[in-house]
Amino acid sequence: MKISQQIISIKNTLLLAILLTCIGYNTAQAAGGDDEDVSVPIRLKRQEVRDVTIKNKDHQDLMLKSFSGNGNPTVVVFFAQWCLPCQHELDSMNAQVAYLKAKYNANVIAISLDEKQNEQRVVQLIQDKAYQFPVLFDSYGDSKAVLRIQSLPYMMVLDGEGYRIYDRKGFGPASMDQLRTVLQMAQK
Repeated sequence: MKISQQIISIKNTLLLAILLTCIGYNTAQAAGGDDEDVSVPIRLKRQEVRDVTIKNKDHQDLMLKSFSGNGNPTVVVFFAQWCLPCQHELDSMNAQVAYLKAKYNANVIAISLDEKQNEQRVVQLIQDKAYQFPVLFDSYGDSKAVLRIQSLPYMMVLDGEGYRIYDRKGFGPASMDQLRTVLQMAQK
């Protein structure tokens, strides 16, 4: 009897932890956009970016560096369609993309790391959500290996010269505030 009560207690604890995690993601503010001072300790590191080949929806090869180095910062979000936190981040980014462009002159792109057989699901997600930024594909995971992406969602910010200045894995309530802070710091 004691063992079954312990198992039930462990299950309840795990369910509570999962529920709290989901609530944390659902309370992330997608719209934000105000100019409040966000005090997030962030240190920018300027690193060379190794270029990788990605594909657009028409299966044309593009280079990651072709989206950066134009004098404007570029936000790159790596995701998978099965990843719920990734979808929250993409939704938040979609709500912010016009603001980020107007305020920081930032470009936003998303790169799906889904395998080739799941590409149609990604296309459906793009259509359903009507993202206002380019969504590209890396079905073979080249960027994941070259850029050392260990978990999803993963965000990388490139400065106006194409250098990698910020990385973040995961997504939570403060993620968009951190991004705005990074973009503000990149302008200086």
